[in-house]
Amino acid sequence: MSELKNNLLKKIKSGEIDMKPRWHFMLKAGLLLFGIVVAALLAIYFLSFTIFFIRQTGLFMTPGLGFYGLSYFILTSPWLLIGASLGFLLVLYLLVKHYSFSYKQPLLYSLLALVLLALLGSTALNKALLHQRIGGFMADRPLPVMAPMYRQALDERPEGLSVGTITSLTDDGFVLETERGESLIVSVNSKTRLARGYRYQVGESVLVLGFTRNNEVVARGVRPFDNNKLRAEMRGERFRESGFGRPAR
Repeated sequence: MSELKNNLLKKIKSGEIDMKPRWHFMLKAGLLLFGIVVAALLAIYFLSFTIFFIRQTGLFMTPGLGFYGLSYFILTSPWLLIGASLGFLLVLYLLVKHYSFSYKQPLLYSLLALVLLALLGSTALNKALLHQRIGGFMADRPLPVMAPMYRQALDERPEGLSVGTITSLTDDGFVLETERGESLIVSVNSKTRLARGYRYQVGESVLVLGFTRNNEVVARGVRPFDNNKLRAEMRGERFRESGFGRPAR
């Protein structure tokens, strides 16, 4: 034991072992913990906003509209937001793996645990209507990046999606009055995906998948879509009635 101690002292004196003060390790641990907290919060935020965006815009309904709807969903999903979520999850994993409790854990288990944590956190944020509150706050404060991001989620839809109310029926479809007050002539054919036994009718709110040309749409899919209820929920109407949040414009 004494020989080992003497060898260590010799190496320290010769400069082979670099002695660092205690504060150095405390600072390193503090920075690591700070990085983990920031990465976790950002991963949860971007993942929760991705879920919010997909639900608010109506994209979540398109995968059920056949191969065309699934392809549309893949092509129009907010991949920048998804990439940011995955990027911060990766950073979070690289930081967490420095802690001793994660050394012996398989890579897959660690990643699954972090993904589960992010999903639970995202669900909690959406339940708390965080993004609705931020969207209302951004309505009167046109901050760069943030304001356009929330405006796109709250007030716009991806090209190819139309939501509105059926005002009349035609021989091969119906006339749709959109959210913006425009009238679209929607054609329904054998390729249009409808829910089994579903019959659209006048006065019903629907979502139509199909690109518009000269106020005409050949529908690739039609689904009932209670837009007023969804937008009230997603904008946080019940919180505004209680004095919280600001209405998005």
